[in-house]
Amino acid sequence: MIGVASGQYAAFDGYCAARNVEPLQLPLDRALNLIYFWFTEHMDAENKTRFDMQLSMPPAGVEPTTGPWSAEEMGGGFMALAAMNGKTAAPA
Repeated sequence: MIGVASGQYAAFDGYCAARNVEPLQLPLDRALNLIYFWFTEHMDAENKTRFDMQLSMPPAGVEPTTGPWSAEEMGGGFMALAAMNGKTAAPA
């Protein structure tokens, strides 16, 4: 995401200047939120959902051991979905 902003810095800087915002003066979390908003502001819901999913995916070749994409969390998510649909998982 930072790469997108740096690759289009003139547009991002102009956006910030028009709003009297100094992104380099913001705490890192706020600066990242600003970049995210600038990048997604005009996306439709489908593209924004797709973009959000890409942001939360682990890098290619990385097997997560914690977090939302770990095997434990994915299994728990599957079980919750099955329960919501009135299904039960087969015993292991």
